Amino acid sequence: MDILVAAGEAEAEGIMRGVAELPAVAVTLAQGPTKTSVKTRAGLQIDVRVVRPDSWGAALVYFTGSKDHNIRLRALGVKRGLMI
Repeated sequence: MDILVAAGEAEAEGIMRGVAELPAVAVTLAQGPTKTSVKTRAGLQIDVRVVRPDSWGAALVYFTGSKDHNIRLRALGVKRGLMI
C-alpha cells in the first residue's frame, strides 16, 4: 500500500516517526526524511511518502500511475516544453 501525504519539511519528520511507531507496525524496512516503509503485523507492506503541498497533485499522478503511463505522460510534457 502506498500513502501520499502533503506536508512541509517541519512536519515530515514527525510524520515519518509517527508511522514507524504505529502499534500495527512489526518492522520498519526503511526510514528517511520523506519516505518510510514498514511491514505490519498482518504482513502488509506500507510505503508512506511526504511531499510539499504544491507538489501533491503531480506526486499523486506519478505514484499511482503505472511505469508506462508515467513514461507516456512525461513524453507528452516534453513535447509541450513542460517538466513533469
